[in-house]
Amino acid sequence: MGCDVFFNLPLHPNPVTYTYQLVNIPVQVMYLGPGKMVKVTCEWMKHFAWHLQQGWKLAEIFWDQGKRSHGDFTLSGDHNSVWFFEKESARASDPTPVYEGVIIEYKHTVKIGFFQTKAKGDWGPMISEMGSRGWELACMLETPEVTNIGLGNITFKILFFFQRRILQGQPPPGTYYPPPPQGNYNQYPVPGGQNYAGAPPPPYYPPQEYQAPPPYNPNSLGKPSAPPHPEKF
Repeated sequence: MGCDVFFNLPLHPNPVTYTYQLVNIPVQVMYLGPGKMVKVTCEWMKHFAWHLQQGWKLAEIFWDQGKRSHGDFTLSGDHNSVWFFEKESARASDPTPVYEGVIIEYKHTVKIGFFQTKAKGDWGPMISEMGSRGWELACMLETPEVTNIGLGNITFKILFFFQRRILQGQPPPGTYYPPPPQGNYNQYPVPGGQNYAGAPPPPYYPPQEYQAPPPYNPNSLGKPSAPPHPEKF
């Protein structure tokens, strides 16, 4: 299996240089039976928020096809995802947060016909609205989770990772609830309660399908280095 990595080269004579951190994050995938739903378990917001609070910025998330099966006769197992974070080289040792983040969950339906497969994707308005509020789309992650199987259609779960620079005078990430975009979307809010100075208090939107994670253990992430090749089982 090959992987192409794309980089942008600035035309500025003295471009800013960056340092990268690649982190392996396990994702549990449970197959509930032939023709049935698939459940994906991962503390997405915990990993995302912790790195942002260390001054990193999310660049991409990649499924490297690494897998540890839960048994000899099951498709369920722990899959490996690789998270790419970047930071300006001049700030490599500076843990000051620069970005805050939010994750929006989208349910994507695919209709299966006799001679064609048609996807119903209407995430354009949601992305445009988040962009108008200053949020940058960092990554769109297609998960293998199947939330519904109907007659001729399957619904998958897609996660949109957004991030934006912290405003001057704003407390650290985790203190602002951005209003959710219009439409039927679930949002993984960053915990908190107070807005940044000078702005009106935002409305509170209760978390949907997300609970606050336990205290984070940075030792579970390993050292900032390129991930090893996945083990063969």
